[in-house]
Amino acid sequence: MQSNILIGRKDEQERLRRCVESGESQLVLIYGRRRVGKSYLINRFFDNTFDFKLVGDHDSKTQVQLYNFHHELKERCGREMEVPRTWREAFFLLQDYLKTLPRDRKHIVFFDEMPWLDTRKSGFIEAFEYFW
Repeated sequence: MQSNILIGRKDEQERLRRCVESGESQLVLIYGRRRVGKSYLINRFFDNTFDFKLVGDHDSKTQVQLYNFHHELKERCGREMEVPRTWREAFFLLQDYLKTLPRDRKHIVFFDEMPWLDTRKSGFIEAFEYFW
């Protein structure tokens, strides 16, 4: 984490630091007006060192979002796999990947532009809730 390179956002940085240092899993949701630096804050605070990161694609169909998920996961784990047909399948793949990572540290999973992933009838939120 290189939170020291951020100017301002002291309260937000402190809250993120507490989440990272907590002995429990943490779900952090950051919301607010567009173009105020939410993604920048997360990317800089964690120095872009995520175990998995997916950016939602504006106005894209679920299959495109799932392909993007597949591509990012394949890049992370370095193995071939089929494109998941549903978000539930995608989260099962993510869960399997996370189980292969060292257990002596927290794992950071970042979904940027999450509302864009949750398209109409996509099943994203239901699958995410089950995953979480």
